[in-house]
Amino acid sequence: MNDWNEVVEWLVTGGAVAVAAWFVSWFLEGFDWWSRQQTRLKSTLILVLALLIGLLATWVRLLPPEELAPYLPYLNVAILTVIAWLGSQVAHRVDGNKT
Repeated sequence: MNDWNEVVEWLVTGGAVAVAAWFVSWFLEGFDWWSRQQTRLKSTLILVLALLIGLLATWVRLLPPEELAPYLPYLNVAILTVIAWLGSQVAHRVDGNKT
């Protein structure tokens, strides 16, 4: 994914669920209060978060290009940073030589 439109398209077509599930497993699993919640509540919150991300991505996708143009350089930096960070996290988990 090299283009902001590709990322937005991916979020709209189902990537939002992946982003929401990853965020919850990476961030919230570290909190004791989250581990005490029932599975049904956790699933509902992930679904709501995924819906919000998907709706936001749809809204951004519908913006006229001239309104989005001033923000694209910043969004591209953010996207590339997140992709690089995720790649490093995956590589770290797969690396058998880590201490």
